[in-house]
Amino acid sequence: MPLSHDDPRVRILKTAFVIHYHVDLSKAREFYLDFGMSIAAEQARKEIFFKGYGTEPFVYIARQAEDGKNKFGGAAYAVERRAELDRAIATIPGASSVSKLDAPGGGEIVSFSDPVGHKVHLVYGQTGKDAEPPHLEKLVVNYEDEKPRKGRFQRFEMGLARVHRWGHYGVTYPLGSYQTMFD
Repeated sequence: MPLSHDDPRVRILKTAFVIHYHVDLSKAREFYLDFGMSIAAEQARKEIFFKGYGTEPFVYIARQAEDGKNKFGGAAYAVERRAELDRAIATIPGASSVSKLDAPGGGEIVSFSDPVGHKVHLVYGQTGKDAEPPHLEKLVVNYEDEKPRKGRFQRFEMGLARVHRWGHYGVTYPLGSYQTMFD
């Protein structure tokens, strides 16, 4: 259900990307390449932007952990309009000013921490990339009254997962924080 124009909440369109800090960035690089992502951009020994085959310029940022600890660096969400970044600054305590998103696809970003300390990033104006479809074989499916696949088995091909985009993530909040997070 769309928000009314006088609703003070920030209008989020979709997930954009997540950030993780890794003690061993080279192992993280190997893992995500083996997992099925590809590299959109890379700064040696500092930061790697991974992409899927969809239109998002990247879906995951792996950064070198400077403090020797693996940690979550926050989730980013694309907002509906540039004005949503200004709304976030005006209504969310501790929100940063708008800055340039120095990443594939560019755009602008505002960052803040949620009430329990998780980083949240709002982005606007990213330029998408052309999709890179993996050219998957179309499956033939049997139906109750039609059996076009009779006698033919379908087996998955061993290989990389085909990552399309980042669509969700899991996060844990302390017991009793539900109402604070909801509000």
